[in-house]
Amino acid sequence: MSLFGDDAPAPAARKISSSLFEDEPASTPQKKSAATGSGLFTEDDSAANDSSPWGASFTPKKQARSDVVKTLLSNCSIPETYVDSFDALVEEGFVHGSGVSKQGVDKIVNGCSLSAIDRTKVLEITSAGNWDKASFSRGEFNVLLALIGLAQEEEEVSLDSVDERRECECSDRD
Repeated sequence: MSLFGDDAPAPAARKISSSLFEDEPASTPQKKSAATGSGLFTEDDSAANDSSPWGASFTPKKQARSDVVKTLLSNCSIPETYVDSFDALVEEGFVHGSGVSKQGVDKIVNGCSLSAIDRTKVLEITSAGNWDKASFSRGEFNVLLALIGLAQEEEEVSLDSVDERRECECSDRD
């Protein structure tokens, strides 16, 4: 009698199994479906396994690029020319909602001597890929002008470059 109450045959010579796991028969390998499988490497998307630590995502969520653009320069002093440019566009009527309209941004970007590639990069970054963006907040506008400045200085046009420059400017003031 076995430990679980079933009659087991007398111990015999151990069979050689071609299966990695002993619970799978060697002669008829069966592929278990992901939904019903109980193997070590099967995936199960059912609600029962949602609490599994293996299914959890441990990568921290990144802040949306549009949020980064809005707040990137918020804790640093902004050049007075940035403030004056924003206010001038508002006074000229390039307003949409609480920000500067896309037409006002186009006026600034087209008025700078940027290559088509740099102009596209600047607009893509500040609009967070939303080409139909109707309004640019003061924070987004400040980043737009910082990106234009980097392009004019033939630096890399990216949020990382703006952030590095911001860190240098803020640390120089301390």
